[in-house]
This record gives sequence, structure tokens and C-alpha cells, in this order.
Amino acid sequence: MRNNFFGISFCLLIFTAGFVAAFSGGPPDGRTGAPGESNCTVGCHSSSPLNSGSGTLTITGPSTYEPHGSSIMTIVISQMGQSRWGFEATALDTNDNFVGFFMDIEAIDRVQISPGGAREYVKHAFVGTDAGTSNVSPGWQINWQAPTTNVGPVTIYVAANAADNNNSNTGDFIYTESFTITPIVSSCCVASRGNVDNDPNDNVDISDLVFIVDFIFTNGSGPVCPEEANVDGDVGENIDISDLVYIVDFIFTGGPQPPACP
Repeated sequence: MRNNFFGISFCLLIFTAGFVAAFSGGPPDGRTGAPGESNCTVGCHSSSPLNSGSGTLTITGPSTYEPHGSSIMTIVISQMGQSRWGFEATALDTNDNFVGFFMDIEAIDRVQISPGGAREYVKHAFVGTDAGTSNVSPGWQINWQAPTTNVGPVTIYVAANAADNNNSNTGDFIYTESFTITPIVSSCCVASRGNVDNDPNDNVDISDLVFIVDFIFTNGSGPVCPEEANVDGDVGENIDISDLVYIVDFIFTGGPQPPACP
């Protein structure tokens, strides 16, 4: 029985060493602190509570994105006395679905990408832990590629580790942070509202009145530019009877000019 005990203990020791070493090559998926996920204090670096250290985690990059565009962001973690570093990140829309994809832009294999599954992750590789670099990590660049359509605000969720480089999961501090980027929305409105039929001269005339009557009452074609068809400029940008009344008043009774485009 004594031999079995030492045998089991030795196996557990080897397994634990391998477990810790494996994370220097990249954490498991799903540890970013994003909605529905845990973070790296769970089941591994648990000697200090989340975000309890004196360090900082920052994400910098563009505040907006264009469909099918590239957004390059930099992640840096720092803490005095620590000397090894790691991170994991994912990108979610407002429904907490992963959107877009990550690309590796580091000159050497400092980061790696875990595709597949419901969410994709970008995380440190072994070289990217920068073992022995004290107090401030060199940081990592990540490249998020936007989908081909506007998917609304996208949040990059990051968990990062300020480790003490003792080759164990003790003495480490885990931080989480998020960074939201919003789509660039181009306006189709040219000068002023009211050009419902989208004629090239941007005139507001009888043809616009006919177009909006057809659209509202006979299920006619929708306006090419809803912003311009929102003649009264209401906040909800609804195209309704009030827009029709506004055009009639402007054309026939000398009512006010439709408001300018935003």
C-alpha cells in the first residue's frame, strides 16, 4: 500500500509539473473573463484573487472598425516584481457571439490562435511569455479582422497573467480588461432630408411626394437612403405620415425646409 501511495504521489507531481509547464505555452480556451467564461484564477493561478494586485492591464487600438477591415490592438500588462507574462483574448458582439477572426501578425511566434468551436481565441505562445523580463511585459499585438457586414459594437475581452517565473502556479496575479470598438457608419444623406426618390439633383418635389405615398400606402419600393426619406428628422428615423405631411407643407404652403443631413 505504501509503494502504491508513493507511486500515485509521484504521478501527481509529474502531472502537476506538466500542467503548469503547458500553460506557459498557452492557457486553455475560455479563460478571458468574457460573459459565460471563467478566468485564469480558476483551477490554476489561484493564489491571489482576480484583479487584486498592484499591476495594470491595458488594451490600446482603434475605437472604430470598418466591415472587412483590420483592427490592430496592443495588450500590455505590468506589475513590479513580476517577470513572466501571458494573456488570452476573444471578440464578442452584443449578443456574446464571437465575430470576425484573429490573424497572427507577430514577427516571431509570440502569439497563437485557437480556432474552432463557438468562440475563437488569441493567446500567448511560449516565446511570448518573455521569461525574465521584469516589471513590464513587452506586450503583444493582436489583429482582429472584422466581418464583411456591420455587426454593431464588438468587445475584446482579455485576461492576462503577471507571473513570478517560478515555474509554478503560485505567486501570480491575474487581471481582466475589455475594450469596445464600434462600426464606422457612413451617412447616405447628401445635403438635406426630403429627397425620398434619390434623384441626383437632390430636389424635394412632387416626385418625392408620390414616392413616399406609394411607399406608405401601396407597399411601394423603399427609399434608397432612409436618412433622406426621414423628412422631419425624427429621432427614430421612422418614415411615416408625419414625413408625408412635412413634404406637403413644404411644397404647397411654404412650410419649413426639411432639416439638414446629420
